Amino acid sequence: MIFFIVEFLIYLLVMKKLLLFAFICLSTSIYAQNIKLVSGELDFLKSEQYVDIKFTYDNLRVGKLTEEQYVAKITVLKSSANDFLGTDFDTAYRIGECYAKGGRELGAFIVKKLKK
Repeated sequence: MIFFIVEFLIYLLVMKKLLLFAFICLSTSIYAQNIKLVSGELDFLKSEQYVDIKFTYDNLRVGKLTEEQYVAKITVLKSSANDFLGTDFDTAYRIGECYAKGGRELGAFIVKKLKK
């Protein structure tokens, strides 16, 4: 009797793994991109070993928005940060503090704009 229970449990584990594998295969095939050849032929690629592909993003549009409308460009000016007593002689420390202060100021600016 115990043999049948162990065998059944092993069967369930195997089926669970197979079901999970089938689900992963199905989900990746659903979200895969579809590539369609619009014009031309690809016969010239048979003799090539390497193909160099370059993507250009000229006239990029996100929905109905252009790149300038979609991407926010914000400049933080005068983001200098000093130590408490002005003993910050280490350049890396000062640069890190400037980035931290700029990040805090940018966060406060975004929160202020979102509250309006």
